[in-house]
Amino acid sequence: MIHVAAADEYRGRIIVTITGDSADNRAVVAAGDLATIFGSTIEGLYIENTELFQAAAHSFTRQVLLSGQIAPTLDAENLASAVFCIGRKALRQFSQSLVKNGMNSTTRSLRVSIDVALATACTEQGPWNIAVIGNAISVAELPKYIDLLTQTVGLAALWTVPKKSQTDRGPIVIIVDQDENLHPMLRFAERYRILDQANPIPITIMILANSIYDLDDREGRLRLALGTSTIESTHITIERSLTTAENTFDFQSTIRKQSPRLVIAQSHTLLTGSATDTSDFELDLPYQLLIVR
Repeated sequence: MIHVAAADEYRGRIIVTITGDSADNRAVVAAGDLATIFGSTIEGLYIENTELFQAAAHSFTRQVLLSGQIAPTLDAENLASAVFCIGRKALRQFSQSLVKNGMNSTTRSLRVSIDVALATACTEQGPWNIAVIGNAISVAELPKYIDLLTQTVGLAALWTVPKKSQTDRGPIVIIVDQDENLHPMLRFAERYRILDQANPIPITIMILANSIYDLDDREGRLRLALGTSTIESTHITIERSLTTAENTFDFQSTIRKQSPRLVIAQSHTLLTGSATDTSDFELDLPYQLLIVR
């Protein structure tokens, strides 16, 4: 479950993982937004490719040059130097992007797997942390990152960005299939909307339940919660979806119809329905996604 920090609470940090030669600009913006919302610090982690170094350790490994020629051997020292320079450049660009928006960050490179890197960072500060995946991912990669979230102690949520440009005019879509998650998800949406007070962001709340009775009950609880919310009712749309063995909730196709700027959903919800449609696995993730426990 996402944790919304109270005033003066020891908050943890926003961790941005970078695995390419630079962080996606949308990930940098997301990190800045999250830090603003929660009053958190930001750390950029460059994850060096451990598989690359493991491959270089074998005597039969060869390097194919851009010219097409094959080098007789792969120099491990040159490889380490090249990766270090790429990481340093990526982290410098990351820091400079944040400075332009008046924000600071710490940075470091780690030659470990991404799960070990996040586990290390999360044990250093807490009680909660949010990881922003600095490079865009596809639908097919979602299960891997969901597993990363559920297995990392101290990691409250993951933020991912789309591979392709998206509209910034769509709604925030909140998927609710457990009553205890409604309030924290709604509070996060309230805070996120503050970032653009001149143009209030609409919110679509999608209620899931496996019976009409549960749908009615969940909607009633939702409307009571909205009664104490700072969000104007005219900016909120409520949708319902019955999830049964005969009527599986197809997450990806349903969400795409909304053209959202941001989707907030629990990890288990993301694996419902979409996992049965392998055609979706070939598609890029077309929206920003906040995955919570």
